[in-house]
Amino acid sequence: MTRKAATLSFCLWALLIPAAFGFSSDNSSLTRSFNQTVGLTNFPIVVTATFTNGGTNALRGFYYADELPSAFAVATLSLTLNGQVVTNYTFEAGQDGDVYAGCTPYRWVLEQPPSFTDSNSMPPNATVQIVYSITSSAAGSFSLQQFSWAGYDLVNTNSSFGYSENADQQSVSFLTTITPPSVTGQFSTSGFTLQLDGVPWLSYLIEASTNLYDWVPLVTNTAPFSFTDTNAPGYSLRFYRGRLLLNFFTTATPPSLAARFSSNGFTLQLQGVPGFGYVIEASTNLYDWVPLLTNTAPFSFTDTNAAGYSRRFYRGRLSQ
Repeated sequence: MTRKAATLSFCLWALLIPAAFGFSSDNSSLTRSFNQTVGLTNFPIVVTATFTNGGTNALRGFYYADELPSAFAVATLSLTLNGQVVTNYTFEAGQDGDVYAGCTPYRWVLEQPPSFTDSNSMPPNATVQIVYSITSSAAGSFSLQQFSWAGYDLVNTNSSFGYSENADQQSVSFLTTITPPSVTGQFSTSGFTLQLDGVPWLSYLIEASTNLYDWVPLVTNTAPFSFTDTNAPGYSLRFYRGRLLLNFFTTATPPSLAARFSSNGFTLQLQGVPGFGYVIEASTNLYDWVPLLTNTAPFSFTDTNAAGYSRRFYRGRLSQ
């Protein structure tokens, strides 16, 4: 007899569902994208804003602004102009509800008027990319309101400005837990039909087994979906399960470690997904590992005890 399997629990660190919206104004373009639109509370979602100057003259005093729910914590991860890192920008937050109720305005300013002494002018066709993280300790679905830009065209002594419309609003969700998918089934004329229910638009995998140990993938799709196992009649006993397919461990690039000797020890530089937590571990035998430091990527760490070992190995991994 064919049987259906119970739902199984799983560990989820990030749900990678990218989304992007944007608009054009004054021949320039601005997009705002997310590496995911559903995540866990207290874990960051990474936002990337990309602006390209489509005008014929350089812009001075450029800023990018975003209206974000007041429940969010916001942190800048990087700002580049034509791929070059900019550090002398200004990041500032306004008052809650300044423009939209329940939202706090943030802006990233390349230069402060009136003197523009920081020399971050933006030539024609130049691109500014701002990467920042949003984190929420509260669960729920949040609407992200208007995002905009402004700059000054000093040749024509006027200002340029662009802002998103209602159609550009986006939503992100933070969840305290992810309910495991449920798989139900029934016999049909062509085999055994399964129905998988989970978080809508997330990708899940249905697997089958005859011994609850060896599992064979059958189909991948976004929830909810149904699937008919036409091979089911060929088995006297078959179990099924559904599990989330896209999680952090199967989609994220593993962290990288660069190392060098320094005056006070051995210095390591860890690169990973910006805003996510990683741990650096050390070992003398590649079997027993000792945690040295946990931090959010990217970060550096100096092992001042390195000189006390004849040999020592290092690795970086996502902090659990």
